Amino acid sequence: MKRRSRSTSRVVPPIALAVVFLLSLSAAAVSGAQDQDAVKVVRFKDGTAITGKILEMNIYTIRVQAADGSTVTRPFDDIASIRNRDDLDRTRGTLPVHTVAVGLEAFHKEYKEPDVMNEKGMMFGVGLAYTYRDRAMFKASLLLAYGEVDYENSGTLDGIPDRHVELRGLVGYDVAVDPTFVVTPYIGLGYRFLRNDAAGMITSIGARGYNRESNYFYSPVGIAVVKILPGGWTLSAEAEFDYLWYGKQYSDLSDANPLFPDISNEQDRGYGIRGAVRIEKKLTASSVFFEPFVRYWHISQSDDAIFSAGGTLYRGYEPENSTTEIGAAVGLAF
Repeated sequence: MKRRSRSTSRVVPPIALAVVFLLSLSAAAVSGAQDQDAVKVVRFKDGTAITGKILEMNIYTIRVQAADGSTVTRPFDDIASIRNRDDLDRTRGTLPVHTVAVGLEAFHKEYKEPDVMNEKGMMFGVGLAYTYRDRAMFKASLLLAYGEVDYENSGTLDGIPDRHVELRGLVGYDVAVDPTFVVTPYIGLGYRFLRNDAAGMITSIGARGYNRESNYFYSPVGIAVVKILPGGWTLSAEAEFDYLWYGKQYSDLSDANPLFPDISNEQDRGYGIRGAVRIEKKLTASSVFFEPFVRYWHISQSDDAIFSAGGTLYRGYEPENSTTEIGAAVGLAF
């Protein structure tokens, strides 16, 4: 009995291993067959694409049976990508590949230099944006805004012309949680231009104004979510952090005093935070949207610019400051 028991113990492990091996081969074969039967979208380097089943593929050629039953054979080196049609449909069914949006926006702007001054007023602008989505996301946008702000320090000055230009480029990746919900983390580059034209204006205490210009280069890092609702409605939101890479300030001090030179200062420390919620309704050939938003910037004190005027040495710098913009946009998307 003991010898027989030893013999069985020697035979059973190889048999078990063989069974496990055969089952693994079967599972792999089934998985491979299922993958082969899946409908693929094969894109080629010349820009063409074929949707169908892959009949054969090796290092030399690929043979695809198209939806109309025809068979296409191409060199393997011509392939740009191969993806499951179901995966593409899942994302494309949620969001359009190409979108162009045009909107009008209005926002209240408040600029503060603690213990120095503040400016506030309404801004009105137009925004343009183009978005491309095919799993990867790319978005380019431009904002042009104009308004008048009121200055307050030891004196006051109302109606100062204020200009705002912002150009942004974003790249991200769409994650389709389900056919009606997409999450998109993104990163990008942005340029923000501000100009305050107070030259020729005089405050309530007789101080002369001067023109100021701000240039900021930054990187947005954020996340956006889109939810498709019944009845052609879409609800989306985004939250973003902006990292300041470089800032340059130009102050035309000669506008206020001909003895003063025009100076410039560099600012390389600061950040921004922004958030928005959009509700959108699908129409026949376009969509109409409404988007309330908030944008905030905090910029640290600049470096010093030392200059002399009338035999006196001066130190010019841009103080620590913050800007808050609260408003809404309304527009059309195509």
